[in-house]
Amino acid sequence: MEEREFLQEFVETLKSARLRAMNSGGIVTFRIRDSERAYDIDVPPRKPIPFNVDIYAFHLDQDPETGDHVILFYPDGSMAGSDIEITFDQRRSYRVTINPIFGTVRWFELKS
Repeated sequence: MEEREFLQEFVETLKSARLRAMNSGGIVTFRIRDSERAYDIDVPPRKPIPFNVDIYAFHLDQDPETGDHVILFYPDGSMAGSDIEITFDQRRSYRVTINPIFGTVRWFELKS
C-alpha cells in the first residue's frame, strides 16, 4: 500500500508541474534532490523519498546551482526529461513515463 501511495504522490506532483506550467505560461521545474532524498516543484524540494526507494532517471538535466536533477515542463504542455524508474526494496520496479509532446504521465510495474 505504501508503494502505491508514493507512486501516486510522485506522479501527481509531475502532473501538477505540467498543469502549473500550462496555467502560468512559464516553465515549471520538477526536481529530484539526491543529497536530501527529496522531490518536488518547490525549491528546495520538500517531499521525502523513502529510504527503501531508489529512483533512476536517465538523461535528466542537472541544475548547476543546486545539483538537482530536473524535468522541465513548458507552457504548451511539452517537457524535457526522460522516463523514471522507481525501485522498492531493490525488488519491485515501476516505470514512470512522460510523453514528451503531450506531457501525459503514467506508471506501470516492470516484470522481471
